[in-house]
Amino acid sequence: VVKKLRSKRGMTLVELLCGVAVLLLITSLLTVGVRFAVKTYRTSMASAQAQTLCSTLTTAITDKLRYCGNVSASGDRIFIKDVGSVSGDEESGGVFKIEDDEVLLGSRKLLGSKAYPEGLWVDELKLAYAEESRTFSVSFVVTDSGGKELAKSDFQVQKINLNQS
Repeated sequence: VVKKLRSKRGMTLVELLCGVAVLLLITSLLTVGVRFAVKTYRTSMASAQAQTLCSTLTTAITDKLRYCGNVSASGDRIFIKDVGSVSGDEESGGVFKIEDDEVLLGSRKLLGSKAYPEGLWVDELKLAYAEESRTFSVSFVVTDSGGKELAKSDFQVQKINLNQS
């Protein structure tokens, strides 16, 4: 009877269980690998988007400050008159600020909402002005929704509009 069973073609129960165990092991390794790849992709995309936002904001702020009108500094407050299309007195605007995690120039957005990728925000915008050298020092940080710093920009802009001081 045993010879008859062995001569039949097919798999034993032990061979089938070993095959299923190997298949499960390979599947679990693939799952871990795919999860790692997706996490790495998301991290690199967030970093690239943060660098792009940082570069775009640096260019926009540089352009506005380089050709600005009158600048007056008193303590921590800097008033920039006629920066771009924003004008007015110290009470009505003319300065950079952060509102709803976007950079504003006075009461107007410096960049459109679409310029900020989902989950990225601008934080810690600092602006200083040295009257003797007519130079602005600007720094800001781009963070993700968890508050992790993804990109940072720290730069100086020399005011070249010589008609006004």
